[in-house]
Amino acid sequence: MTKETIAHITLTFVTLIWGITFTIVKDAISFIDVYIFLFQRFLLAFLLFIPFVIFYKKEFHKKTITHGLILGTLLFLAYAFQTIGLKYTLASNAAFVTGLNVVIVPIINSLLFKKYIPLNAKIGSIMASVGLALLCINNDFNINKGDIIVFFCAICVALHIIYTDKYTKHNNAFNLAFVQMGTIALLSGICAIFYGNGLKLFVIHKNTVWAIILCSVFASNFAFWAQTYFQRFTIPTKTAIIFCGEPLFGAIFAHFYGGEILTLRSIFGGILIVFSMIMSEVNFDKINSIKSIGIISKAKKGA
Repeated sequence: MTKETIAHITLTFVTLIWGITFTIVKDAISFIDVYIFLFQRFLLAFLLFIPFVIFYKKEFHKKTITHGLILGTLLFLAYAFQTIGLKYTLASNAAFVTGLNVVIVPIINSLLFKKYIPLNAKIGSIMASVGLALLCINNDFNINKGDIIVFFCAICVALHIIYTDKYTKHNNAFNLAFVQMGTIALLSGICAIFYGNGLKLFVIHKNTVWAIILCSVFASNFAFWAQTYFQRFTIPTKTAIIFCGEPLFGAIFAHFYGGEILTLRSIFGGILIVFSMIMSEVNFDKINSIKSIGIISKAKKGA
């Protein structure tokens, strides 16, 4: 088995973990407050990162802390919007809407950094918009507020992807992740105290233990390590397409484990969103250039 194959299998497993966490988290927040769950999840993730930071012995720079705080705040907002949204929408819907970050990235890049939006991203955006409408608008033309809240999560994830790309070039990855996890735990704790639940920050509910362990150990720490290590053995496009499976795994798990009913409307909307994500990774310019080279080479052979 080649390293590329092992990488693809591992990254698919990571995608599966991310997918099933939507239902797991939805169940957990029915027992405890959203911010307490986030605090406990990311405090454990933060503590589990300490051995990596000690092992690699990379010096903390001021910019690492600054960049980590920025990225951690974006991640906190993303998880807060997603977790709150899960209270009002289906886990399958949340999975599909969160996946829209793939389509949102080129749009934000264009607005903030004046980068050209390629044709594939434009087509993907149209498909995603139709898919989102099918998911969010019911037969009475009322919009599900949970889906809208999760949509803000997708925007924050997209911003996090953009700025992670900028910051990881100048910082140690483990130190940067360490600061991010600590930032999310801190902000979650502050919000829990602000909303009057501070006394329960360290009270572990028996029905949330599995959710906290799964989300902290596997969905955060293991997933981060696996993505960082195995992405070197494949190309970014293949990784992105593998990650497009997250909402599919989320919907399947929500149906069979969470008992959610997937209507034809939601299935079609979800399919459109997944295809929009894949479309966003197709480089038409590269395909056209390859075709042009092929045409030229054939012409030369004919000459």
